[in-house]
Amino acid sequence: MPKPVLLPTNRPPTTPGEMLLNEFLVPLGLTITEFAERIGASRIAISEIVNGRRAVSSIMAIRLGRALSMSDEFWINLQTMTDLYAARNSAEAKAIAELAPIVKHDKKTNETTLVNALPARKPPGPKAAQSRLVISRNASPRRRRVSSTK
Repeated sequence: MPKPVLLPTNRPPTTPGEMLLNEFLVPLGLTITEFAERIGASRIAISEIVNGRRAVSSIMAIRLGRALSMSDEFWINLQTMTDLYAARNSAEAKAIAELAPIVKHDKKTNETTLVNALPARKPPGPKAAQSRLVISRNASPRRRRVSSTK
């Protein structure tokens, strides 16, 4: 079983952009533009990574790994830790923390069991409003309440 990645609890993890700037570009005396040209990436992409406005993609991780003689996994792991820290500190994560576990794993017996099966759901009444996904060309998806009566 792989070891869990430990995230710092008292501060956000180092972002890929911070690492790139402080450990490579500045010590090597490279500008963002020079570095971007050397690795075949756009200056805007590198600038946005350095300034924390863009995530490191898999392809960019390969570029960074190759150019800096490091593993591409290093860059992906930095990005993953940054994303996970942000997710764990989001409002949605606080709501998720309220969910009850569905399964329980017993380490001694190595068995996984279902915890408190959910009660059966009541079918909606004849006049209950239902939610339907509506997508228009110029707008983002949104939910509309529609009456189920016809």
